Amino acid sequence: MKLLLENWRQYLNEQNVRATGQCFPFAFQKAKDWIDQHTDDTKPKRSKKRIHPDMNNMDKFKIVHGTVKNTFEEYPKPVVHGWVEMGDIVFDAQTSELKPGGISKKDYYETFEPEVYKEFSAIDALVNCIKHRGEGPWDDELYDMILKRDAWLKDYQLQEKARRGKGTEMKLLLENWRQYRIEEEIKSQNFDNWGDWVTVDHLENIIKMSRKAEEPSEAKKWLAGEMGFEFIKALPTFGNVVALGGVLKDAYKRFRRSPDAAEGAKEFPILDKLDVDPHLITVIDNDVMNEMDEEYQRYLESLAGDTLIKDIMDVNDYIRGVIATDTYNHVVIRDESE
Repeated sequence: MKLLLENWRQYLNEQNVRATGQCFPFAFQKAKDWIDQHTDDTKPKRSKKRIHPDMNNMDKFKIVHGTVKNTFEEYPKPVVHGWVEMGDIVFDAQTSELKPGGISKKDYYETFEPEVYKEFSAIDALVNCIKHRGEGPWDDELYDMILKRDAWLKDYQLQEKARRGKGTEMKLLLENWRQYRIEEEIKSQNFDNWGDWVTVDHLENIIKMSRKAEEPSEAKKWLAGEMGFEFIKALPTFGNVVALGGVLKDAYKRFRRSPDAAEGAKEFPILDKLDVDPHLITVIDNDVMNEMDEEYQRYLESLAGDTLIKDIMDVNDYIRGVIATDTYNHVVIRDESE
């Protein structure tokens, strides 16, 4: 019952913004099935015995049009709805998947507080469908409620579209303002003490600014000194988009196991963080090393924008830390080269 009520809560919430549902077609199909089941096609068309006596017995079958409420809300509003009552059992489109055999009328009325507007026998339903050229609702007041809801929905959709448009414009404006402030901060800072202020966001923007600038700026000179100008030129670019986590990941993949590349990386402080100690490669199992490679790459890609570049963990410290943690400090590798 809890799952059934949850399903109904979702349906009723959706109905507040949905112009049409499946409740009326579902109920009308039930009427057609009832007519088929209570018609004996073996009898002559004009024979009274052709029609079962319960055909129009509304105590056994009727379609009901009215409203139901989402009683889970603090201020529930009536929603136009159609359902079928067969004695003490109720069938409707929204409960049919979970309860194909229907639910008790008592539970239905207590839970959803339906207000009945019109009731129809199966034959009445067939006549009204032909007359109104639709499966419901066939009550003027209910139909007017749906028209008003459709008008509200159209206005709501237009307002949402405008709101999303304004939200996109505001997001772009804030992003451009943030970009401008970062660039101005870069221009005003002293690169002699870059370790105290250069973050992931700063470095991303320094790379972008260096690509655009024809003249060698202070930032461009610093970048060449810290990462190597040839390396910067070789970085892949898509417009002005630079994701430093991806840049560092690619650099790490380039330097991690290559002695020649690693030797070149030592000249540049930032890239030297990505240079794996060859002695570690010789003592650590290759499969374990591959696993730590992947973990370190994920770490680089997850760096927050306000992370100081100097605080990015050196790959060798990362590897030593993983080994110490996994072995509960029974295996500790120290760097005694310094």
